[in-house]
Amino acid sequence: MKRSLGRLVISQLVRTLTFVIVPTFSNRKGSYLIDFLSLLTLGMQ
Repeated sequence: MKRSLGRLVISQLVRTLTFVIVPTFSNRKGSYLIDFLSLLTLGMQ
């Protein structure tokens, strides 16, 4: 139970970071970073 809760918190943090990063890097490098983050999030699930 604790482990799944930790994963949930981590994925929420990643999501929040992504929403903060998206407006900052709206260029190509930014989209690569977001693809990387979403891959990380998928890997954690």
